[in-house]
Amino acid sequence: MTTLHNTAAEELLRPLYDFTSKASSSLNIQTLMTHFFNILSKEIEFDIGVFFVVDDDQVETRAYVRPWIDRAVGSRFASRVLDRAKPAFPAIKNRTLDNRACSVLHGSGKSGAAAEPTEYDDTMVTNLALTCWGKPCGMIALASTTNISTEKSNALIGAMAEHLTAVIERLFTRQDIERKKLSNILCSMTEGVYLFDADGSFVSINPKGMDLITNLCEFDTECITKSLSSTDMLCLHASNCNFAAFLEKVRNLSEQEKTGTFRDEVQNSAGKTLALTATSLSHDEGWQYGHVITAKDITEERMLQKKMIHSSKLASLGEMAAGIAHEINNPLQSILLNIEMLGTTLDGSGNKRLERVFEGVSRIRAIVKDLLIFAREDTTDAQNVDLNIVIEKGTDIMRHQLKLANVNVRLDLEKRPLIVSCNRNLFQQVIINLFQNAKDAIEESKTGSTVSISSRLTDDNTVTVEVTDDGPGIPDEIMTKIFEPFLTTKDVGKGTGLGLSVSRKIIEGMSGTLTVESKPGSHTTFSIAIPHKSTVIDERRSRRHREPTYDKLANLSVLMVDDEHEVLHSVCDSISAHVGTIETSNDSASAYERIKERDYDILLLDIRMPGMDGTELYQKIIELKPALGSRVLFLSGDIEGEETAEFLRESKCRYLPKPFTSKELLMMMCEIAAKPTKRTKAPTTVKGAGLNG
Repeated sequence: MTTLHNTAAEELLRPLYDFTSKASSSLNIQTLMTHFFNILSKEIEFDIGVFFVVDDDQVETRAYVRPWIDRAVGSRFASRVLDRAKPAFPAIKNRTLDNRACSVLHGSGKSGAAAEPTEYDDTMVTNLALTCWGKPCGMIALASTTNISTEKSNALIGAMAEHLTAVIERLFTRQDIERKKLSNILCSMTEGVYLFDADGSFVSINPKGMDLITNLCEFDTECITKSLSSTDMLCLHASNCNFAAFLEKVRNLSEQEKTGTFRDEVQNSAGKTLALTATSLSHDEGWQYGHVITAKDITEERMLQKKMIHSSKLASLGEMAAGIAHEINNPLQSILLNIEMLGTTLDGSGNKRLERVFEGVSRIRAIVKDLLIFAREDTTDAQNVDLNIVIEKGTDIMRHQLKLANVNVRLDLEKRPLIVSCNRNLFQQVIINLFQNAKDAIEESKTGSTVSISSRLTDDNTVTVEVTDDGPGIPDEIMTKIFEPFLTTKDVGKGTGLGLSVSRKIIEGMSGTLTVESKPGSHTTFSIAIPHKSTVIDERRSRRHREPTYDKLANLSVLMVDDEHEVLHSVCDSISAHVGTIETSNDSASAYERIKERDYDILLLDIRMPGMDGTELYQKIIELKPALGSRVLFLSGDIEGEETAEFLRESKCRYLPKPFTSKELLMMMCEIAAKPTKRTKAPTTVKGAGLNG
């Protein structure tokens, strides 16, 4: 008897020991229950095993069948077990199991039984309730065609179930701790997280997710109260909710697509952009828990990308600008000077036609200049100037165009001089740009008739200049974009969209600001604020627009070096009547040989030339004859080029940007002639070949 008793105990202890070993390493309910049924199947002849475990509103369930039992039979049996348990466990809801939630047991036993039933009645079922901390937490159901309720089997099932509930309690405790950790992590995340169960029902959402939904949908969270598997729209106002539209896409994914990751970007009417990602939650064997959706606000990221793309375009534009300037300004130079010379021979209607051509050329000149200023950082060659004089000059330039457009000009300038440190020509360009914008707006809309410009010195020692028109005003939708480059509301061919962006860049380069205020249908005012200088005006820059005399040039010898033959001929023809002699050369090397043999009074040098460029020639000149350095005038197609501008700052040479008028060239030559000749020291940095000019 003792031996038999010991043998029975050993038979009971062996599977219990095996289960205890397996259970100790189980990290979740599913793994624990798989070990339970596999070990039990080696000792007891049951056909199907089913379990469900409920923790709060979370349900874990699965069916296990012998190899000879059809999985569909096991799934149906499991669904019946769940249906009967619903009154006691409401969390089960409409939970059913399909074939994917059915595993095959690996235990030994009978096989190939063709007469196994497709259904099991109550007499074939053994139920075992599971309790944790004294409360029901689930059930185990075993179906068999044989009687498994024996003393030995009951003892084994009872012992294993007792240990099972202890392990489940431990796992529940651990899961509770992990849930709290996960909850803390989710609450601190900067991304929204949304969880949907296998039925497509909304389960949970973190605080950031709720915040994002509230911002996306004007109807708050209606879109997450619907089921992901619903055939209805997810939000009653889905046409206004981008998140609901995304969920609809997830719901319509194919079965194959649902097993992967789905991404999309949505944007609401306020311009907020979200990156949404839906990922299926799947078990290793393919059965699905549902979806987790993450949402990330990428508004700033997309704006940064746009800025980077824009910066890249501007960088390319900067590289192109020098080439554009050289290729356009050189032929433009020849055209401009020939128009001037033709103007002295024509009268009447011919002269009027020539004026129109001159205006067109001047417009091309201004566009190229704007392009260069926009593409370059250095926009200031500061001098102390009286802004009132600059404004008067800009007004004089635009007065004829404004008159033709039937636009009146009103000046209201400060009586005293307004001295500021700025680039006279660039500030004048800003005034012309603002006049041009006002004229175009009035002319195209046929609204308004007057442009007013005023200047004042404020109490905070700031000079303010305001250009106001009574035109149509600026539409609200483009008000915030008015200073963006290439933004234009004009017809094709009437604007580049660079004027205002260039103007703001010029003013900011002078430590000032350019702002706009507008009322649609009433007026537009552009305001310039720039620091006032309590110093005297620069004498050379302050001259009012006197007609110069060119007597100083009458006996001077001039050498002009430029690789463009048309430019050489045009300049030579336009100034030859005012100078003693003028020689030309289209090659720096031959020009240098002439300079060796003769002392010229003025040297006109192009910068960008093949072979030896203008800066290299200048270097050789001041090494050979230092006194000639102060008699050099550079004629450049791109003085805004980085290396060109650096050379001109370093050498302090005079320069004149192409295209220029004969009057501008002669005035600059007179300034050179008026200055005493002095020895010139070589600049410490001369870049040499490849400079933009």
